[in-house]
Amino acid sequence: MTGQIKGSVLFPVTQWRRIGGDISVVAWALQALKADWDVTILCLENPDFDALNSIYGTSLHAADFRIILLPAVYRWICELDPDPQSIQPLALLNRACQKIAAEFDVVLSCDKEMEFGCPGIQYIHFPYLAEHLSALTAMEGLGPAKRLAGLITGKFRPWMLLSNIKPSKLCDNITIANSKWTADLASRVYGTSADVIYPPVSWGQETGRENPDPLSFVAVGRFAPKKGQHRIIEILQQVRDRGFGVNLHIVGDPGPPAKRRYCEQILQMATPADHWIHLHVGVARPELIKIVNRCQFGIHATQDEHFGIAVAEMLRAGCIVFVPDCGGQVEIVGEEPLLRYQSDSDAVEKICCLLEDPPEQARLKRALATRSHQFSEEAFMHSLRRTVARFV
Repeated sequence: MTGQIKGSVLFPVTQWRRIGGDISVVAWALQALKADWDVTILCLENPDFDALNSIYGTSLHAADFRIILLPAVYRWICELDPDPQSIQPLALLNRACQKIAAEFDVVLSCDKEMEFGCPGIQYIHFPYLAEHLSALTAMEGLGPAKRLAGLITGKFRPWMLLSNIKPSKLCDNITIANSKWTADLASRVYGTSADVIYPPVSWGQETGRENPDPLSFVAVGRFAPKKGQHRIIEILQQVRDRGFGVNLHIVGDPGPPAKRRYCEQILQMATPADHWIHLHVGVARPELIKIVNRCQFGIHATQDEHFGIAVAEMLRAGCIVFVPDCGGQVEIVGEEPLLRYQSDSDAVEKICCLLEDPPEQARLKRALATRSHQFSEEAFMHSLRRTVARFV
């Protein structure tokens, strides 16, 4: 403890098993609060703190927190829907949270928007409830009989009644977004303003970066059509056709067995070009760091990325990163038009232009380096602590 405990925090978590920006925020939020706040975690399953620490660089331990597990029947209900994007965990957790929220000084959710039954703090990565907003709003003012009738007719789904979410109350929360892009979207959906705290991106200076290959590109992200690894290959093939001997390292998780067809498609694309395309599937984080540190450039192809953890990781590693000119990822590279492409052909032109201009490469590396701290763990924790203290 760094001093006197400032108060109690209820911290609901829908699930721990995902790997990505939302769980990174959850882990580092717990890291930020554990010393000065009495934190109670409300969840469906016990967290694996060793795994979180290994993946995200935190130092979390069970003794740091009080953990409330929802009853086994809740977990059974969630298991009826195996979809990892299922809304059931949120519905159950929201209802449970409402029952005990008043016992705490602060309620803070860091993976999805929630209606706690009292004002709290919600950190959102995307307006998750937007597609259900009209139905939830229609249900809010109805009595039990009309709600049941709506359930029978299919107008309302069971989880909506179970969750007890009242959309009008979401605006009572302090809302934090992971990017200005997400904040603007949340404002349009919910009619509420949102502060921006960029997610924590772990990439310490101790990882080392000496003499990166001046013609190497790296792309980081799970294998999925929306991540656009096929487009990255096509873009850099056109760059090679113009006489630049670039090579590409694609690093990513293949996903669950049922969704690995795209990864297999990328393997088929890469096999005939294995002299310049290198696939690294399911590598451990230390190996990921080594690969990224060897590359001069990063490239990303996801459209309307909510933030872009992979983009920020490549930037923090010292790469010059090209991104689509849309979504929250443009906030990472900043006001650098040469790094923001509007089409695949535009990407080819800008990459070739930069490859021919070493002085501009040096300038961009300096400019991007000045942005790195915005996405650090320290910056995230400082801003979150300030927000929680302000709420109390």
